[in-house]
Amino acid sequence: MIASLRPMGGQVQAPLLHMNGSGFERLFTGYTVATHALYHSVKALAEIEHNARDYYPLDPDAWNRAQKEHRARFDSLNKVLAELSAILENINEQNDARNAR
Repeated sequence: MIASLRPMGGQVQAPLLHMNGSGFERLFTGYTVATHALYHSVKALAEIEHNARDYYPLDPDAWNRAQKEHRARFDSLNKVLAELSAILENINEQNDARNAR
């Protein structure tokens, strides 16, 4: 039986490839498309140019809060990206093992 995956300390349940399931191609394609989209989201988030000048009129701590929130967004996206990557790796390993028989 395939165990749950644990990327970066979390826990993710990968699908099991079997005759009655979605099949390797469908799962691989779906998770690959989602992984690439998320990668591009992380990249786009990194390209946002914001500066303390955008926040100082609000209050003295606004820039610090904005930076903390921005980092949290990166952390969230990177967590999901790690989970999807782990699932993709597991699907590939299952497919390779199945094809080796």
